[in-house]
Amino acid sequence: MFEDPKYHLFRFYAKWLQPDTEDYEPSAWQKKDAPDGFHWNSTSTRTMYKEYNIEHVEQEIERWWDEFDDKKKYDIQKVYLYAQYEEQETWCQGWFSHWTFDVGQTDQEALRSFEKFVQRKKAHNYKYGFGEHYDDHHERIYRKTGQRAYCLMGAEDRWRWTARADGQSMVGFGPSTGDPPCRCDACRKHGVLRIDH
Repeated sequence: MFEDPKYHLFRFYAKWLQPDTEDYEPSAWQKKDAPDGFHWNSTSTRTMYKEYNIEHVEQEIERWWDEFDDKKKYDIQKVYLYAQYEEQETWCQGWFSHWTFDVGQTDQEALRSFEKFVQRKKAHNYKYGFGEHYDDHHERIYRKTGQRAYCLMGAEDRWRWTARADGQSMVGFGPSTGDPPCRCDACRKHGVLRIDH
């Protein structure tokens, strides 16, 4: 019987200052503590390691930021990068997808593992009273409990689970090949299994 291995899950954050423009009205949090004529912007991603050391994590966050194409759209004045260790978990969130390491599990074992993961995250959200959609209510719960909602990005609907087309990038949308988990060339190259949703 397949035992779900748990891995080290990190979240990478980038926060930067950029000049205000006439075509964008920044929110209150974006203006907080920003100099006149500027506002904050940010992005984040999750990643997972079988094993890690701090130097490797620091190199990875720098590499991630270097490859972040959207930053070319902004006149970035100052950037802060940081990594936060989140937990040990079986699956890592991507953009409307999740992935785990391919350690020889069958498709059925991977699907059972992912189903258990989704149920754990749904139980977490219900335990702390998070609703289906992000709103100010989530921030009040975070301030009170220190817990954040886990956005499943549609994974709670099993009918959405699909695989990526062979040869498609590990990032972004592409045509589906059908039944998950994905074992395309890109997934095999990275040693992972992926479920898009």
